[in-house]
Amino acid sequence: MTSATSSDLIPLLTNLQEITYDIDFEQVHKWKREHPGKKAIATFPVYVPHELIYAYGHLPVNIYGGGEEISISHADAILGSFICSISKSTTELLLSHQPFRDAFDGFVFPFICDVARNLSGIFGRRISQPVYMLHLAQNVQSEHSIPYLKNEFMRMVSTLFPDEQLDLEKLRDAISKYNENRALYKKIYELRSETPWKVPLDDLYMTIRVGSNLDVVKHNELLKSKLSEYEKNERPKKDAIRVVVTGNFCEQPPLDIIRLIEQVGCYVIDDDFMIGRRFYQTPVSEEGDPIEALARHYLHEGAKTATRFHEGEKGEVILERVKNANAEGVIFLTAKFCEPALDDLVLQQQALQENGIPSVHIEFEERGSGYENIRLSLETFVESLLFD
Repeated sequence: MTSATSSDLIPLLTNLQEITYDIDFEQVHKWKREHPGKKAIATFPVYVPHELIYAYGHLPVNIYGGGEEISISHADAILGSFICSISKSTTELLLSHQPFRDAFDGFVFPFICDVARNLSGIFGRRISQPVYMLHLAQNVQSEHSIPYLKNEFMRMVSTLFPDEQLDLEKLRDAISKYNENRALYKKIYELRSETPWKVPLDDLYMTIRVGSNLDVVKHNELLKSKLSEYEKNERPKKDAIRVVVTGNFCEQPPLDIIRLIEQVGCYVIDDDFMIGRRFYQTPVSEEGDPIEALARHYLHEGAKTATRFHEGEKGEVILERVKNANAEGVIFLTAKFCEPALDDLVLQQQALQENGIPSVHIEFEERGSGYENIRLSLETFVESLLFD
């Protein structure tokens, strides 16, 4: 890492929380000033192939709503009451927050649920920038899904960048850079699995999330710096239980809840936090047709979340995760009104019960007000494991 790069990381390292939750997207505006003529494309979770956008020289940015940083005053007039908070706060950013509108030159909404589909329509009516709804293949077994996905990926970029041509070598280079990003995630999570007290959960979460609005090369440098920091960390080991946290796909829990999980005595070894940033946890092939490599990897190596269809695998998936993490229990952390997460919850809880693995279910919203009930549930869960 050069000294110039190191100095460039200082603002990120010293203002990590502020930058992570910045709904003005100052890092995106800064990138656009440094890259005149280039575009920033906002992508809604869970999965959009960022490598394709990056290969055109543009900046892909994950958006996760406004969280606790914005009050809902306009979105309620458009959206119903019984839907997830992230859809409301994302719509509120569109309707009332000019820095958000100015930051982006296009939007992509993967068709992962009815709410995401409807957001695509709302955005398309309200702005002049291109809006694309990405239809992801659901039959992961069919080889016909690969040509379908390749075509769908190219339809997406032709909508976003109608006058530009894709350079396959630049796409391979983009895949290589994102593969490095994935490899760094893997190293950090391996370190956390072996010595979880070295890697504070809230710091790890923000380190991953801040990459949502950074150039991948810059984020890779940040991850290298953080990995070195974690390896040298001398935090004392606590008498804590190893757990898997699952269930949150798009909407992110408040940072206070993430901190609370560790405060009550848990080491989170495996999680779904920021799964949109970690959808591929193995490297994408850099050989052959890079578009096909992305399509094939989505079908066969993508994270097994509620937004991908896996016949008969729901229970097996959670049991495998518990085994690999050497975990003592599972925390189901689901966004209120998230139907895909709640659908998975039933099958996964049943599998855990049949195998004698304890779990607890916590519901959250972006804008929480007091977490005493959540603290009580988590403390009861931890005590039941410690003193059983």
